[in-house]
Amino acid sequence: MTFPSAEDVYRETKQVPSKYQASATQVTTQVEELLKVFTGEHTRQDLQEKLRLANRENFRKNYLQPALESKVIEMTIPEKPQSSKQRYRLTSRGVQAKKI
Repeated sequence: MTFPSAEDVYRETKQVPSKYQASATQVTTQVEELLKVFTGEHTRQDLQEKLRLANRENFRKNYLQPALESKVIEMTIPEKPQSSKQRYRLTSRGVQAKKI
């Protein structure tokens, strides 16, 4: 009895052609919730209050960072991410994701 090696299995795996990949922005449930509360520019604290989340670290890791990484929101002052005047706003990708 012979088994294929991991290398053989890897070589046989084919990538899905790009024409079949989802064109819509796919985001987590938490990011979807975040997008729903956007009406303009918001501070971190404002967004956190709108979502009724008390834990700042949880909000940052599960809502804010994934939304920034998927480019559905952006910072108003990207060169100063720690600024007290930092705000967040939807990108065009975020507007599309919010409509879905």
